[in-house]
Amino acid sequence: MWKSLFCFLILIGMLSTVPAHAVWMALDGFQDQSTSVPSAVSSSSTAASVTSTGFAGSASSRKTVIPVFTDIPGDAWFAHYVDFMIEWKIVEGYKEPDGTPKNLFGPADPVTVAQFLKMALRAAKKDEKTCLTEIVDEDMRSHWASAFVACALDGRFRLFSDETLPDPDRPLLRGETLGMLHDVFEDRSSEFFSPFTDTEGHAYESDIAYANFRGIISGDADARRDPLWTFRPDDGLNRAEAAKIIYEQVRSLLLALESGEAVTIDVSSKNHAFVPKTIRVKKGQLVTLRFKNTGVHTFTVPSLLINKLLLESKEEVSFVAEKIGTYPFQCAVQGHKEKGMEGVIVIGE
Repeated sequence: MWKSLFCFLILIGMLSTVPAHAVWMALDGFQDQSTSVPSAVSSSSTAASVTSTGFAGSASSRKTVIPVFTDIPGDAWFAHYVDFMIEWKIVEGYKEPDGTPKNLFGPADPVTVAQFLKMALRAAKKDEKTCLTEIVDEDMRSHWASAFVACALDGRFRLFSDETLPDPDRPLLRGETLGMLHDVFEDRSSEFFSPFTDTEGHAYESDIAYANFRGIISGDADARRDPLWTFRPDDGLNRAEAAKIIYEQVRSLLLALESGEAVTIDVSSKNHAFVPKTIRVKKGQLVTLRFKNTGVHTFTVPSLLINKLLLESKEEVSFVAEKIGTYPFQCAVQGHKEKGMEGVIVIGE
């Protein structure tokens, strides 16, 4: 799927170099809170319609009407990212009660739980109509985002794992944003440790560290652009910042796939054996192991600090192959290693 998406992005020019003014103004991977969002002027989108082929999952060519937002200046740091959101039909902007477009994106408005959930699912090309979990909560069932919440429940997204669902209209927090993003894209990493002083022990510390490692976010900086090593995980973010982080997530995944820096390997764990027993990868690759699992096992690699409990029929483990070498792995359940449930990861050039 990602290869076809990459080709599409090349065609529409969305993977072009980010303008220089967008790099330093978005100091922490989100828009710096001290930087104001410009007032409404003419839109950065110059056309009200485009002809697209294969757009949004369709195999046919058709004329697609796209929104023209009057509050997105063409020279704003976030214009590039909002353009991407428009082209991918991720956003539609605000509407009147009767459905008439207001032609406003609201870049400075806080992004809510429901808004970001919808945007992330659309970016990942997940159709909310296929999500089947029945929502019991009456208020949530009547909410405009109920179909998207059903997807979150289907996918067991962490923010929706408690018995009481989150208020869909409350502001989404920065740490939660990254957790939801990784859940939507099924891009969950193994344990990463955050370099930021204010995220240690946070529920989304690993997500923050993983996003930082991949260049999705970079933390706060001072006026000289020197890092402050803070992230403010429990602060909110605005809709312009949400557009940037979704763009960077998609761009990172597609570029990693195209360059060969990401690899996915299927592993079977059953009958007291891992198949294959030898997993070969290259230094620098982002490795995802997809387990087809039977029974209760672990995937334990002591020298890589990986210890994953395998309970479900499908599990995933991700890590970065940093150093060349051979790394033994095993199932740590008592007696399973002795029965042959072990192997090695070989990281080569």
